[in-house]
Amino acid sequence: MNMDSISNALLMLVDALRDDEESVAIIELIDTAEGDGEIIEGLKRGVERLETLGKNAIADDIRKKTIGFAF
Repeated sequence: MNMDSISNALLMLVDALRDDEESVAIIELIDTAEGDGEIIEGLKRGVERLETLGKNAIADDIRKKTIGFAF
């Protein structure tokens, strides 16, 4: 696990979902996470949302960056 990659993936996720009203809860979950479990949940929910929005390339990149942590 590379913590820089995980941090980068989180930033990418928040940036990609920032303007999506239905993603507010996902972003809040990540921002207020009290542990890895909540961050992992936010990453998984965020990737699912990206795929729903058709942003598959970003979702795939986030998956690759977080292999061994969330995926």
